[in-house]
Amino acid sequence: MWVDLFNYAQLAEQTGVGLWGCRSTTPDWTPQCLEEGIVAVAAGPESGDFRAKAREISVEAKKDGLGRDIAAARVAGLARSGV
Repeated sequence: MWVDLFNYAQLAEQTGVGLWGCRSTTPDWTPQCLEEGIVAVAAGPESGDFRAKAREISVEAKKDGLGRDIAAARVAGLARSGV
């Protein structure tokens, strides 16, 4: 049930939008460990950097339109082409 969460935690760190909380105890998280991770992302010294990176990624992701609109146009194009 939690296997994919490792990937998301690693991705958050790699992209600079968050951190992998409780890395040393995963998958046996504790409330205290989770609290430390949440507080670090929300109000820690790097929280501003996380927010700035998330905004940067958001702007880049939206430059060609919303993902759902792009996907819908692609599906409609495939349907028209008969593929």
